[in-house]
Parts: sequence; structure tokens; C-alpha cells
Amino acid sequence: MTPLSIIGVFCEDIRTETGDVVTLIGLLPDNINIQSIPTEKGGIAAVESRFLTKLCVYARANFDPEDPVTDISLRLVFPDEKEFTFGDASPDVIKGAKQQAREKGNLLAGVIIRGAMSPFPMQTGILRLEAIIGSEVRIISHLNLKVPEGTSSSNASERPSERSPTGVSC
Repeated sequence: MTPLSIIGVFCEDIRTETGDVVTLIGLLPDNINIQSIPTEKGGIAAVESRFLTKLCVYARANFDPEDPVTDISLRLVFPDEKEFTFGDASPDVIKGAKQQAREKGNLLAGVIIRGAMSPFPMQTGILRLEAIIGSEVRIISHLNLKVPEGTSSSNASERPSERSPTGVSC
């Protein structure tokens, strides 16, 4: 049996094209530098200079049609630990995906969960995207929203020369 595989990505927008083709626009990196600016009330607001007035999530789960999974739900957990339920694949949707995979002779059944949050309440810290599969909780993506040390302005994306020796951005 092939184990359940699930991945989530954050992006700026999701567009549905003709023929049920989906386009993900502005895939976000794990680390986003933001700038902090004082508010009128004396607090500090975190603002990213390029985007994030809207945050979209696209998650795809693939599983064996005989897998006992019955439902999947997504939630965002903000840096202050507040939670927001983002969407789900109900037992009926999972059952339908398994049945369709069997009928078509597919190796895997699959479901897609997607959604958008606008306006997006940005906070510095780590934003987690979690999948709840039965009683199991999996972190399937995250964003690290941070203010760069020693600056109050937004920092552009890393240049290749600033990456780690393995070519993986930290």
C-alpha cells in the first residue's frame, strides 16, 4: 500500500483556467523578510512591501484507494497560536476519490483543498499549515515572516550568491 502523501504551498493567488487547469501565482518561499513600521497608536505593524494582502493555500493529498483515510482538514496556525480552519475533504469527498480512482484504474486517489484569506493578518513569526488526518496532525508547509536584523525595510529575495553551499535557501 502506498502511504498517504500530502503537500501544501502558499501563493499570492490561485486561478482556475479552462478545462479545470489550475494556475498557482506567486509561489512563496519559506522565509519572507518584512519591514516593521510604527502605527498611529504606538504599536508596530509588520508590512511586506511586495504582497501578502491576500494569502492562498493549495494542498494536494494522494493515497492508495484502499487507504483507511476518511477525512482531511487544513488549518493555519498563526505565530500567536491562533488557529484558522482553512478547508477540508469530507468523508464523502474521500470516498468519491477512492471510487473514481478504482473505476479509472488509477494507482492513487487524490483530493485538492484550496482557499484564500483576504485580508491576510500578517504577524512576524512562523505561520504553519497543518493537515489533520484522522487523529494525526502533520505540518505540511510554513512561512517564516521576519524582520531582518539591523533594518526596518523589506529585503529583496535572496540572490543565488547568498545561498548556502548546497544551493538550498535557508
